[in-house]
Amino acid sequence: MSAAFDTIDHSTLLNRLSVGFGVSGSVLTWLKSYLTDRYQCVRVGQASSSPTLCHTGVPQGSVLGPILSSCYISPISFTANTFGIGIQQYADGTQLYISLTPTNMHVRQSLLVNCLSQSALHSWFCHNGLALNSTKSESILIGTRQRLHTLPPIASPIIAGTPVPFSDTIKTLGVTMDQNLTLNKHVSLLSRSIHFYIRALRHIRPALTESMAASLGASLVQSRLDYANSIMYGMSASNMHKLQSLQNSLTRVVLPSLRYLSASQ
Repeated sequence: MSAAFDTIDHSTLLNRLSVGFGVSGSVLTWLKSYLTDRYQCVRVGQASSSPTLCHTGVPQGSVLGPILSSCYISPISFTANTFGIGIQQYADGTQLYISLTPTNMHVRQSLLVNCLSQSALHSWFCHNGLALNSTKSESILIGTRQRLHTLPPIASPIIAGTPVPFSDTIKTLGVTMDQNLTLNKHVSLLSRSIHFYIRALRHIRPALTESMAASLGASLVQSRLDYANSIMYGMSASNMHKLQSLQNSLTRVVLPSLRYLSASQ
């Protein structure tokens, strides 16, 4: 579930930092100075508009941006918890999740519907100057193939009055999750991305020193292999083999002498 944060009210945010998180003294003063008295303008070529004072929003692309946004929307976790709905948040992304079984499915689903209704989360967002973006929201049913086949048809969740159909995969914080948590789709997309960078590195490798090639390989390829690698524990042997093959390919590009040494042996 995604929300737009351009209309975050500075006074409300500072109040939540003070009351909800105990921020006070110099730290609160610094944050107030950081947020207030900001101006923006629109510039096209040599022409620019008059500066306008910004009363809302947090600076985009900053380190504090995601943290301040999370602090601003922190009260919605209490709303979700009152309905027995699990919640995870990061910046403008909010994940709601519930467990379903054939016996409790209708009860649990009604809780989710009520949580997302006009009287709960949707209402909170409206009263706090935010908007739920249903076009950027996704829903998915996760379980084993056998368990998913035993569930009766389930209606799609409704966010801001718009149904959000169930997807086979969703992307969360750069990781593509599939219905059965096999990570097949994630590994496939990761392999495609890494192959691109390995091919590009292979083209320019003759012009690079070994140290330069190692640095590029670590930043462009190894960093992608290492990202969120804890979720790969227990992954299928075939997927693990694909990732190991990518790492071997990178090694042969960065250290071509190893390839010739292996061939001679």
